[in-house]
Amino acid sequence: MEAQEDIVTPLLDKLKIFSKNSIELWKLKSMEKILFVFSTLISRVIMGLAIIIALFSTTIALALWLGEILGKLYWGFLMITVLYLLLALILYLFHKNIRNKVNNTLISLMLN
Repeated sequence: MEAQEDIVTPLLDKLKIFSKNSIELWKLKSMEKILFVFSTLISRVIMGLAIIIALFSTTIALALWLGEILGKLYWGFLMITVLYLLLALILYLFHKNIRNKVNNTLISLMLN
């Protein structure tokens, strides 16, 4: 009986060490996934902000140019507003496809 206890005790100790290491490994892998997704999102947000700023300044320049061509400044801004309303309508019509694409991208980032 004592021989079995001598065998079981080191096995239990190794099992404890293994379980602690497994939990630590799981924590580290989870943290790696979370940080990868977070850093990807942050970099894409920064890139998106740069694109929005460029689009905003281009929009103002285009509105001023169209206003100059049409004779009244407000006509240029009105034309750009109509363009953005059409874009918003198109995005509204396809919002489910866009949402699914974003969901799939986030899932694939977390699983890879």
